[in-house]
Amino acid sequence: MSINCALPGSSPRRGTAKRFTRAEHFDSFAELLFATRVGHRLDIGEVAILTNTKAHMVARFESARSIPHMLFLRGLRDALDLPLAWLECCIDHFAWANASEELRNSQEEEEFLGLADTPIGSKEEKKRLDRLWLKYDYIPKAVARRIVFNASEREDFAQEAQISLRSAVLMHLPYLGKFQSYAWKRCEGKTRGVLSAKYYGETPEALRRRHARVLKAMREHQAEHGCRPSTYQLMSATGLTWGEVMDSEHFHHIRQHEVSFDDPCGGNGRTYGDFI
Repeated sequence: MSINCALPGSSPRRGTAKRFTRAEHFDSFAELLFATRVGHRLDIGEVAILTNTKAHMVARFESARSIPHMLFLRGLRDALDLPLAWLECCIDHFAWANASEELRNSQEEEEFLGLADTPIGSKEEKKRLDRLWLKYDYIPKAVARRIVFNASEREDFAQEAQISLRSAVLMHLPYLGKFQSYAWKRCEGKTRGVLSAKYYGETPEALRRRHARVLKAMREHQAEHGCRPSTYQLMSATGLTWGEVMDSEHFHHIRQHEVSFDDPCGGNGRTYGDFI
């Protein structure tokens, strides 16, 4: 059964009619993805392999706990040999139809729509990716200038953030939000993560979480009371034992002598510690 992709009372985003062969009309990405998988007699693990996506993420997409990203949708379309119209309808129904007027008329989003229409690994995809990466190359550089206080290190941090930019270009789903905001958030998160890794070094993850918990309590107390908290106050704030708090305090005492939290970082009165 062929259905029209336009929602009741609306018209397709572009001038051409949009149709794809399905038996149902869906209310969400989750319903559509579930029906598509079941219709092709695949389990979640098989979809994960076909789309190079972790199985738990496929499950999150189908249960509406996460919105599927563009790379997953394009991969599913190509793997199942679905028509381009299938993905166009996904965008029309679940993104464009709910977007603001500003986003609907955004040339920026149209560029990402053009990327969505290309097969993965094609020459056309490469051309569009290269153009988008070049266009937004300023974002990781701007993030590095804003956050990294040591000018000699900014280029290295910008290269790390560049990886996040490239990932953001591949994953951005048109009309769900402004790409620039999405890319900035990803690049900034990557940069903060690298700064945090530099501070914590090879500390095991469990210890890192505990140290971060104590550090957060220390900073909150300092901000509220204007003085360093006692070990007992940190125990009360974190629920940790005396030994655990003492160990974390010792860790931060050593690290703060190597990397000062009070060093200026990023301007606007912020310090290195604001990004840990």
